[in-house]
Amino acid sequence: MKGWLRFVSDSAETTTIPLPVVSLITPPLVYLGLRGAKLSRSAACIAGAVIVVAPAHIVFTGRVKPYVIEALVVFILGLLVLHLARAQWSWRTVAGWVVFTALTATVSSFILLSSAVAMLVLVGWSRVDRRQRVTALALQGILQLAQLLVTRTNYDSARFAEWWANPPSDGRVDFFLNPIEMIKEIETHFHHLGAAAVQGGSVPAVALVVVALLSLAGWSMRRDQAPMAQFFGLLLLVAFVGGLLGQIPFGARIEAVGTRASIWLIPSLVVGLAIFVETVVGVLSRQRPTLSVPLVGISLAISVGIVATGGRFGRYPRRSL
Repeated sequence: MKGWLRFVSDSAETTTIPLPVVSLITPPLVYLGLRGAKLSRSAACIAGAVIVVAPAHIVFTGRVKPYVIEALVVFILGLLVLHLARAQWSWRTVAGWVVFTALTATVSSFILLSSAVAMLVLVGWSRVDRRQRVTALALQGILQLAQLLVTRTNYDSARFAEWWANPPSDGRVDFFLNPIEMIKEIETHFHHLGAAAVQGGSVPAVALVVVALLSLAGWSMRRDQAPMAQFFGLLLLVAFVGGLLGQIPFGARIEAVGTRASIWLIPSLVVGLAIFVETVVGVLSRQRPTLSVPLVGISLAISVGIVATGGRFGRYPRRSL
């Protein structure tokens, strides 16, 4: 955003131009990306529809901040992980990956964290090119550590972590020895996280997170899409553990501006949902081959319904945040 602001005036209308553009291209890119990942039209269409009406994605499009850019970059990272996991890396691949992650990590700390998770997954899939991938991991780690150190000189990270963890954001997941209390705490944060992507209250929000987690975990062992499922699943796991430690806001309250801290996890939720739809459609199609065409029509109708019933949101009252 700083680069864009160097070339335009500081009016609210011009400073936010890139964000609606990113917001508009994200749903079709999600559809095309999932189709490229060999998911069905049904799964890809529903995932794209959810992105279109995701509340947090809509509300924060008008902000002079990189929140919606985070969602797009994280999704692109997932696609890169899928395609680079089984490719044989050359030193040119190493250079390209390190430069790409170094540049995108300047957008936000969430993208920095996501690219680190992506590299760990890629190292786990190394074969004869282990030296190249480990080298890329080391170089990326050095550059991102330097970025973190430079960032810490610009603001008080401890104070921000404390703000995210406590009310009104309440992004910390408190630990309880009582299992009932722990389940309630997890349900609350699942609700807040899921509400960044879907409307309708606690039930659909929690259901989306649970379905995404189970679907990503199930497909982490599949041959074709395993690297992508591992990446998006690990993002949710890392965010949850970070929430327990009070270092990463996980499921910050809907009422607070802290909801913006959930936008980078929306790709994990919609990809997990797409995998769930793919699984259901696949099972039904195998059992009843004659249902293949009707299922596509039903999925298209569901996608249109999701978009048509999406809520309307007013302009965010404080553009500068």
